[in-house]
Amino acid sequence: MAIMYSMANAYSITSKYQVTLPKEVRNLLGVQAKDQLKFESDGKRVYLEKALSVSDVQHMNKRLLRQRRIKPASDEDIKNARDKYLQNDKQW
Repeated sequence: MAIMYSMANAYSITSKYQVTLPKEVRNLLGVQAKDQLKFESDGKRVYLEKALSVSDVQHMNKRLLRQRRIKPASDEDIKNARDKYLQNDKQW
């Protein structure tokens, strides 16, 4: 479900094609400096949303693992799995 956000002011594009996001939009999206944004278009409008960061994905994975009571693989487990795979003449 899209939230329609209307602002009375128009915003200028700089010579480097940059636009400052108004505070209301930053708050609505929950973005901070260094976050990434996704742009999608339906041909008439452009939609903006916060892209998931690595830390967002890590947080979601930890939460899912806790809910399912699954222990995450350790570095040792990953190394052993890789070594076993390579012993079977597979490329990593």
